[in-house]
Amino acid sequence: MVQRKFRIALVSDFFCPNTGGIETHLYFLSKCLLKNGHHVIMITRSYGKRKGIYYLSTGLKVYYLPFFTLSIGITLPTACSSFPWIRNILKKENIEIVHGHSSFSSLAGECLFWGRILNLKTILTDHSLMGLSDLSSVLTNRLYLRYIVSITGKIICVSHAHKENIFVRCKIKNENIYVIPNAIDSSLFLPDKDKFYGNDLTIVVACRLVYRKGADLLKYVIPKVCSLHPSVKFLIAGDGPKRVDLEEMRENYNLFERVIMLGMVPHDMIAKTLVQGQIFLNTSLTEAFCIAIVEAASCGLHIISTRVGGVSEVLPENMLTTVEVNVSSIVEGCLEAIKLFEKGRIMDPVEKHKLVKPMYNWENIAKRTEIVYNKVLTEESLSTWEEICSFKDTGLAFGLCWIGIKNMFRIIGKSFISNNVLKNISIRTLVGGPGNPLIVERLQDENKGIVLMKMNNPSTKNALSKLMVKQLIDNLDEIKFDKNVRVVILKSDVSGAFCTGADLKERKTMSPEEVPKFVDTLRQMTVKFSSLPIPVIAVVDGYALGGGLEVALSCDIRVAGEKAKMGLIETKLAIIPGAGGTQRLSRIVGPAKAKELILTAQIIDGKEGEKIGLVNCCVSNPDDEAMKMAKQILKTGPIASKLAKLAVDEGIEVSLNQGFTIEQQCYAQVIPTKDRIEALAAFSEKREPVFKGE
Repeated sequence: MVQRKFRIALVSDFFCPNTGGIETHLYFLSKCLLKNGHHVIMITRSYGKRKGIYYLSTGLKVYYLPFFTLSIGITLPTACSSFPWIRNILKKENIEIVHGHSSFSSLAGECLFWGRILNLKTILTDHSLMGLSDLSSVLTNRLYLRYIVSITGKIICVSHAHKENIFVRCKIKNENIYVIPNAIDSSLFLPDKDKFYGNDLTIVVACRLVYRKGADLLKYVIPKVCSLHPSVKFLIAGDGPKRVDLEEMRENYNLFERVIMLGMVPHDMIAKTLVQGQIFLNTSLTEAFCIAIVEAASCGLHIISTRVGGVSEVLPENMLTTVEVNVSSIVEGCLEAIKLFEKGRIMDPVEKHKLVKPMYNWENIAKRTEIVYNKVLTEESLSTWEEICSFKDTGLAFGLCWIGIKNMFRIIGKSFISNNVLKNISIRTLVGGPGNPLIVERLQDENKGIVLMKMNNPSTKNALSKLMVKQLIDNLDEIKFDKNVRVVILKSDVSGAFCTGADLKERKTMSPEEVPKFVDTLRQMTVKFSSLPIPVIAVVDGYALGGGLEVALSCDIRVAGEKAKMGLIETKLAIIPGAGGTQRLSRIVGPAKAKELILTAQIIDGKEGEKIGLVNCCVSNPDDEAMKMAKQILKTGPIASKLAKLAVDEGIEVSLNQGFTIEQQCYAQVIPTKDRIEALAAFSEKREPVFKGE
């Protein structure tokens, strides 16, 4: 098992919030590497207004560089102009390994080049097969890929067929090529046995509707299969330039009821689409791996796929029917799979899921990648002559050009630019793509340990929609076990509103059965807030009504602004507070005052809230006051802070004598800590203590 911890920079033009195979691969690989204790950052291009330094909810630090982006989704190749940015990032993060993804990514190529100049180890994971004879492939191989290979220590391919393709295209040594496949999170792709056996016989297609994915074959295959089988249906998820052809086919053959076009389906909804059918059809003309068939197999579907690239390596024969890349062979394969299903000879979906689950998991992929990291770090660096020779296959003029650039920047690179280049880049945290109602920001430097959770849905005044609640719960679950987080500040990014309660427009669409389930989820969310082991400060500035106030009540400290308007107004809607409001409010302001506020549904301001003890204070600038409190908490011992909160929370529910026992038990836990010894030493030495939470 690899014990060493690495410092890795993953690089690609293709990353979140974009979706796709490379993006998914990078997200889950980085997540596992971070979990294994490595230092991992991501360098990618800007996406719209997303520029600067962001943090994913997994803890991954992402640099969104503001480079010019071409229409095909990659940065404009400039070679030299990216050097100040890339060098500064790699130096600042003390990176050892630059790991680029996709030979189509110009940003990955440039980072690999500058990484080599800085004497860092370089690795490229390629994700795509390419031809050897067509013009575009020849140009890519000659002008770009060979250049990348010449500056890369190791190449990772996703299949053995892909490895052979790389070997032929690039003339790289066989011992420098590794095969590590893609993987899936099988918990997201679960079978539905009832639908598998209860739904009409359905063949699912999920891909981009483009030439390379075999969309031209589909428009001939589907009508033939439908004519030869009286009831089979096709469910097509995907979009692209070939969708028009499929729509015309459906109209020409009057297959509106048997061919359902879903259009583009978000990746997080693909599993729900897959379980609608029993058979999955892949008609790709080229595939290095094809993660789609693994996802479909995990959902229990039988796979039919064209016999191209690395597809035959992905699944065993009893899960996969391979066919030739022609209409008649694909039709025959579909009919054969249909017969197998009708005769009950297709593997049970649950059993298939159990078999697929251990085949491709990200923990295994991360361990195999760590082996490559360990191998490349133990190899000796190339001499100057060996580096020059590494460019010999790129062509005389091209090679001499890059040798000159490389040595020039190596000479001046150490003093080329100051460390202040990235000084003004904003530091934010990414929870999701545009339109998501929650922004989570992990502060850095002297404020490291403070997490800002900012509700940001102006159209509903931060009403508690299903999406808002889900994102709050997901982030609370992650923060709960993050030892680096010391205090959470919950606030609003919407002027005039903290949170206006449940989303009533969404509530109208819920059935009577769904409403209590959602309210129960709301209650569980507030419990997650109150049960966090670290302090939570709510900044209430604007309206905090109904469920919004209940969320604030579940926080440890409430700071109100002068414009705050607070109230549990549910009785006006002929309901009662259902997310803990009746219980928490009575414990905070007393039963009599709680009854008055709830039964009259009155709304009070921040000053009145401070007077009755609903909020800790009412100030003109609640954001600054909350930050001041958070900074004071940072100066306290991490373990002591958690145990003090626990003692108060547990003790308030029992008798005074029982509370003393709880306090005694909590105090006993701080005695053996290193932080306590550090505090005594700091007091003796007249300095500020440095607590480590140990």
